[in-house]
Amino acid sequence: MKKLLFVLALCLSTQLNAQIGIDWVRNYGGTNDEAHLDSDSYPNGDIIIIGQTNSNSNDVHGNPSSSVVTWVVKMTGVGDTLWTKCITPLFNIGTKIKVTPDNGFIVFGPVQTYKFNVNAILQWSLNTQYVDLVVNSNGSYHGLKATGDIDNITSTGIITSSINNSALSLYLPKKLIKTSDSGFLIGSLEEYYPASDPHMDLRLTKLNSIGTVAWSRFYGGIENEQLIAIKQLADGSYIIGANAESNNSYDVPANYNSGLFNKDIWIFKLDSNGDILWNKCFGSSANNVSNDDLQDLEINSTNEIYFVSKFKFSTSPVSGDYLINRVLNEKDPNYLMNEGTWLVKLTSNGNLDWQGRYGRSSNSSPMSIFLNNSNEEMVVTGSSTYLDGNNEENNGQRDLWIIKFKPCPSTITPTLNEVQLTVNCFGYTSQLETQNIPNASYQWYSQNPNSGFFSFIGQDDYFITSNNPAPSNYCVMTIIDKCPAISSPIAFQTSYIFPPQNQNICIIGLDQATGKNKVVWEKEQTQVISSYKVYRENSQTGFFDLIGSTNYSDSSLFLDVTANPIQQAYRYQITYVDTCGNESSAGSPHKTMHLTINQGVGTTWNLIWTPYSGISYPSYNIYRGTNPSNMTLLATVASNITSYTDANAPGGFVYYQIEIVGPNCNPTKSNYNNSRSNVSTNDPSYLGVNEEMMSPISIYPNPASNLININYKGKIDKLEILDLKGSVVYVSKENKREFSLPTHLQTGYYMIVIHDEKQLFRKELLIQR
Repeated sequence: MKKLLFVLALCLSTQLNAQIGIDWVRNYGGTNDEAHLDSDSYPNGDIIIIGQTNSNSNDVHGNPSSSVVTWVVKMTGVGDTLWTKCITPLFNIGTKIKVTPDNGFIVFGPVQTYKFNVNAILQWSLNTQYVDLVVNSNGSYHGLKATGDIDNITSTGIITSSINNSALSLYLPKKLIKTSDSGFLIGSLEEYYPASDPHMDLRLTKLNSIGTVAWSRFYGGIENEQLIAIKQLADGSYIIGANAESNNSYDVPANYNSGLFNKDIWIFKLDSNGDILWNKCFGSSANNVSNDDLQDLEINSTNEIYFVSKFKFSTSPVSGDYLINRVLNEKDPNYLMNEGTWLVKLTSNGNLDWQGRYGRSSNSSPMSIFLNNSNEEMVVTGSSTYLDGNNEENNGQRDLWIIKFKPCPSTITPTLNEVQLTVNCFGYTSQLETQNIPNASYQWYSQNPNSGFFSFIGQDDYFITSNNPAPSNYCVMTIIDKCPAISSPIAFQTSYIFPPQNQNICIIGLDQATGKNKVVWEKEQTQVISSYKVYRENSQTGFFDLIGSTNYSDSSLFLDVTANPIQQAYRYQITYVDTCGNESSAGSPHKTMHLTINQGVGTTWNLIWTPYSGISYPSYNIYRGTNPSNMTLLATVASNITSYTDANAPGGFVYYQIEIVGPNCNPTKSNYNNSRSNVSTNDPSYLGVNEEMMSPISIYPNPASNLININYKGKIDKLEILDLKGSVVYVSKENKREFSLPTHLQTGYYMIVIHDEKQLFRKELLIQR
């Protein structure tokens, strides 16, 4: 899962009873350029986005040439990545994507039409271009051509019939919806009145179920209009979304644009016969240039209207619907935004309910809007370049940019009454504290006492520190609640005492399933630890290298996949990092045992091992077996003894392992209280070499994305996939040779463990998605 950037940074309002806030923001991309083409949502709230990329890094995989390719991203409605894939062919500007009832998707536009299944595998294609496409619940389609004709297409991609609209002479067909009476409504652009001054108006044409024209009407003013969206309501009426250059001309009412080539947003409602019921424009006027650009529109179950728009004006707006005149979630509270994303909600009568502006530049642009759950939760997709307050993790050049909005609660109840700030935002009371508040968190700023200037620190639903010097055992911070953005900054300062300044390992040793070393510790029950770091001693005594880290929310164990326990013993240390970014000192190091054997007379075997260090323990347990999976307890010796002679060993191959029993460690998922050494044996296929290299199994492809094949002659009783923490993330008990990799597994290294009737084998696998 890709990291969420922040949780509901603030709430905003243009009216006392209307609040909306950011739930989370995500960026997807590589170090090069990603362009957003289109997106759509699934019934369960999942989002799919199609775009272009020339990266092969970070979130982008499978583009080794780093040329421009098509890139598809699928994510859940709560911001978790399901998969990202580079696909062929290359799609370009004007390409559209729609989800299909089988959880796949169809891509259409200026190129051919392509249908993909749920795994992004091509199922069929048509050598036909469509400007819009309707997906039916049975998987069939209706495709609108640039000629105005409508093709009827089966779920398998066969054109069965067409509705010929050549007699209508539609100039630029743009939109197609299937109406509640099984007919169609076509939206197009037309050169229309007056003839002496041709310009683009909207034309809406209603067809009945057999394609006969019921009515065809024109809408517009003296300048150019642009059709963006058509939605039909349950009563058969329609909501139309458009951009209008006209101002108080014919059908277009008075608005705020300041002349030719400047646009306002035009929303109007028609009855089922095409007559205008209401008709409104939204935007802003400015001293110089004003340009509002509607991108998408949605309707909820109570006929309220949501739209998302680009906006741009060269100076501060002097009038209009932009009532909040300051950037939201900006690092600089004094920054005056003049271009970006505008999100608006209208009542069912077309009146402004609330609105807010986001982003910084024209390269932070919206494209689509979707409604989830209660009709009040919105997802906006687009692209962005700048590292601004809405966009904290840009990977380089443009990225795909996804924002989730949700309503603010009418009240917020803190989970603890520890350090609380209450402010009044236009009648809305918000409370800020150190503990997690459901549905709310804030941006944090530090104030320079000399200049009084506030600098951005970060955003978090717990707390964050500045880089200002402070005593080593305190976290000092200053917090500003910007709710809404035009309210005066209100600040306070407080301190938090850390837990003990070192972190101890509980136990380390061989992980039986993977053959790698596992480091186990117990968590401090505190709110101020954000992560743990694991260190391993290098070739210089007393010098440790960082080998990995885990989040506080994860299980407190770490699998060292780079260790080779057959070859040597290892020493480890761990530290924690608090929420202020400070790293604790390390606790006492722990060292694994390393066992070697040599043969005496006959079947006598001599065992020598290095002692475990880091905890006290009373004794060593010695295990023996005829293969690594059937070892049983042979003997127990005192902890000051590090050798043993087995005078009665069986003939043939024999395997030994040393164990200590220590404290009961609980890393939140399962208990650990013992540590085992490497397995030492006289089997030449096991002793002194990497067991994985001698394994009788092979896996291909490796790296893999969707499928893996197992090359093994024996019977597979069970296949397990383990992550780097040693947790089992997939299990199959089928004796088969081809496995589909679970879609929830992200890019990274995993361990494949194969169990047969007598033993197990393991292989490392790299998943790239």
